[in-house]
Amino acid sequence: MSHAQEFMTKERERLNALRAEATVQLDTFAAQITVIDRELAAVDAYEAALEGKKPATKVRATRSAHATGILQVVREKPGATASDIKAALGATDNKTKRTITNLLSALKRTGKLMHTDGRYTIAA
Repeated sequence: MSHAQEFMTKERERLNALRAEATVQLDTFAAQITVIDRELAAVDAYEAALEGKKPATKVRATRSAHATGILQVVREKPGATASDIKAALGATDNKTKRTITNLLSALKRTGKLMHTDGRYTIAA
């Protein structure tokens, strides 16, 4: 292998490692934002109840926010079941639960998650 090819190979490996690290950080931040948004909605609902008003209608998380949340939950809790993940993401209605189930399948299919004996882990 020539010096130039060796350099390009090492540089590609370095950049791919940096990209992977940045992606993990992005997933972490997105999951944190999802949790904060859920907590803010709870505070708003509580405040509205104290004032005798109806709470604002719930804003649903986007599909990508759910996917990010799933990855974050599985990173923090390797071996989590689908029920564990749904509970951690605060899924209470059937539509959200179905979305999470579909995303778990998609994340398995794309190689981001592994599913063994009903438990999910991050794919290596």
